[in-house]
Formats: sequence, structure tokens, C-alpha cells
Amino acid sequence: MKKIIVILLIFSHGALSLPGDGELVATPYIKGTTYNQMGAYQEAVSVFKEVLNTEPNNDKAYYQMGVSYLALKQQDKAMNAFEKSIEINPKNPSSYLNIGLIYFKKKQYKKALKLYQRANKIMPNNQDFYYNMGVIQEILGKNTKAIEMHKKSIEIKPKFSSYYHMGIIYGKLKQHQKALDAYQKATDINNLIAEIYFRIGRTYEIMAQHQKAIDSYQIAASLDQKNPINYEEIGFNNMALGQYQEAIEAYQKVVKIKPDDYISYYSIANSYYELHYNKDNAYGTKSYNNLYESIKAYKQAIKIKPSFKIAYINLFELSLVQNQAFEQDLLVKFQHNFANNRQAMMEFDMLSTLKKIDTTKQLLNEKQKQNFKDKYKGIHFNNWSWREIEQWINTKTSSKATLESALTFFKTFDKPNN
Repeated sequence: MKKIIVILLIFSHGALSLPGDGELVATPYIKGTTYNQMGAYQEAVSVFKEVLNTEPNNDKAYYQMGVSYLALKQQDKAMNAFEKSIEINPKNPSSYLNIGLIYFKKKQYKKALKLYQRANKIMPNNQDFYYNMGVIQEILGKNTKAIEMHKKSIEIKPKFSSYYHMGIIYGKLKQHQKALDAYQKATDINNLIAEIYFRIGRTYEIMAQHQKAIDSYQIAASLDQKNPINYEEIGFNNMALGQYQEAIEAYQKVVKIKPDDYISYYSIANSYYELHYNKDNAYGTKSYNNLYESIKAYKQAIKIKPSFKIAYINLFELSLVQNQAFEQDLLVKFQHNFANNRQAMMEFDMLSTLKKIDTTKQLLNEKQKQNFKDKYKGIHFNNWSWREIEQWINTKTSSKATLESALTFFKTFDKPNN
């Protein structure tokens, strides 16, 4: 995933894959294949040209010359050589596979598909043709056809990559149990590929089976210990289960690998806050250590990404419900980054207004309400949780009624459900 192992999408044959090489005893030909094996591709081309001068119908020499050109990234010359090989011997699957590979690299997927379909008529039941057709059909968005091709490939011989791609396609079709079944069969063939366990974890995650997702991501992490995405997903799913300490431990592994991952610091902050909140579930007795760690992590996220709005807002909200002043340094940075951001300023103005009401005990009047409406017309609080503010208001006495009135007004700016 950029972050994860990429499975080879298309099958091709190299210089050593052509059956029957041992039958040829012509010294120049053997010399050319030796050059190919050594990676001396230009020398190999020269030798195969000599071979073809004396043996113009030597399809294997054309094939090997195509391999040389392909390695030299001279795709057009490679294609011509492979096509010559097919003209002489239409039943050489390796030439078709390599021409298809060239089309694939050029993103000429329909040409590659037609080629494999043609080859399949000449040489039916070739596993590699079916597999490659499955890959191409998937790229073309023909998922049902792609599944059909991979199944035919598997009928000939079970193959890890066929099951892998079937799992991906079933996932696209939202047939998640079938995706899991395909991935499981892939692990029966090879259980040492982290990517497949990551895919299993992601599928369980989509199905909201978070513990099973965690179990799969942990296997992926054990196989690919330096890949942070596995730990990110372990953290996310632990948070979904309310297992915040486990989430923190997972995200700490992420930032150890990626010290500038501000999103993981943000998730650490949220997890510490939930530990603080859920421990006491009120603002009378507090878990100060968790709260301190939460604030520290939010600030680290801002240090890495000064334009990370939600971290500022969360810190301001924490200051509000802890009856503390907004930190001046944060205020300066926030104004610098978000003075022209109406969404950010709306959220900040709401919090600062509540703080002012708590201090003055003055009711939010109609003029102030209208000014707020005019200033932030068309803007909503997106997915805002009022839990902490409501808890905070419930601890108040003299300012409780005025705060509740203001909160009722601000809630009218919640984004309506579609």
C-alpha cells in the first residue's frame, strides 16, 4: 500500500522459462542465452541476429532476442521479435505472455486481453492466460468476468495470486465473506505474506468485526514489523472497541517508525482523553495523568502540522471544560493559521463565547445570536460531539441556565442528517 507489499499483477516469462532449450545445441544460440542469463542483453541481441542470419526460422532465437530487447526496455523491438517467434511457432505460450506484458506496461489493456483470448483458443487451459485475463478484466472494471477467469486459472492449478485477486474483487463487490474465503485459501498456499493478512484485517474491519481485524493485523505486523500501517489499523480497531490503552500502544509503534505522523499523535491524544473521561465519567474527580498525556499529544500533532485545525479546537475545548484559560501561544498560532477559515473560526467563537458566558453569567442576547448567524451563514458544526460540554455545564450552578440556553442555540448549527 505504497505502504504494503505489491503483488505482481501480471505473469510473464523470462529468458529461462522457455521449455525445450536443452534440445538446441547450436553454439551461437547457447552463447546468446548465456548472455541473457548474465544480463549482457546487448551482446545477446548481436548473437541472436547471427543465429537468425543462418537459421531464419528459429522461433526460439526470436523469442530470446525478444527477452533481450525487453530487458533493454526496447519494447517495440521486443514485440516484433516475439511476434516473429509466434509466426514460426504459434504454440509458444511464452511469446504471447511477453507481448501481453508489453501491452500491459503500455496500459493497452484491451489489446492484451484480445491477445490472451486468441492465445487461449490456440492453447486452451493455460493457467497463465486465464490469470492474466483475470487481472486485465479487473482493471477494465469487469469484476464478474475477472472472477470467472481466476476460477478457471485455479481449476487448472491453485495459485496464491489468483485467490488474492479474487479476494480484492469480492471486496469491491461488497461480498465480504467470499473475499475472506478467497484470502484464506491464499494463506493455505503461502502464509508468510503480510499483505494478505492486512487484506483479511481490512475486510473484518469493514464488517465491524474489530477483534478479528486486530488479530489479522497483528499477524501482518509480525510478518512486516517495519510497516506502520499495520499498527495504525490495530490502533483504529482497538479504539472502535473502546480498548484505548491498546490503541495507544499501537499508535506509539507508528510514531516510532514515522516520527512525523501527526494523525497518530492525534489518535494517541484522543485515546488518552477517552481513558481520562471513561475512568471517572465526570468532571469531579479526574485522571490527570491521562489528561496531561492527551494535551501533550495534541500539541505534538500541532508541532508537526501547524495547520491541523481539529487539534487546536480540541485543546481549546479541553481548556474550557477544565475551567482554564486558552493558552496564549495556541491562540496566536490559531489566529495565524485560521483567521480566514470560517469553519475554524465558528468553532472557536462558540467555545470562547461559552467561556465568556461562564465568567459573566450573562445570557446570550438576540443581537449576539443574529451576529453569529450572519457571520457563519451556511456553516455547520460537522460531527461535533457535545458530550464534554454538556458534562461541564452540568457541574455549574450559577451559570448553568445561561450556558444551557447558549448551547441550545449553538446546536441549531449542527449539520442536519441527510
